[in-house]
Amino acid sequence: MKYLLYRSFGNLDQDVKKHELLAVEYGKDIYDVTDALIKAAADDLPVCRNTKSMRPPPSLRSGQGFP
Repeated sequence: MKYLLYRSFGNLDQDVKKHELLAVEYGKDIYDVTDALIKAAADDLPVCRNTKSMRPPPSLRSGQGFP
């Protein structure tokens, strides 16, 4: 199944054409692609120098490739 993740820049109901595609993932169910979608969203966030810590998605917390 194909899962699409969009970012909205305005009112979700009124500004339908202002959405931007953020990630596309394929998997058997939403649970199969959740970590990849979270990582795609996190990678797209601007870097904040004042952030003290950031928790990676659960599957990456054991050091499986999280930078």
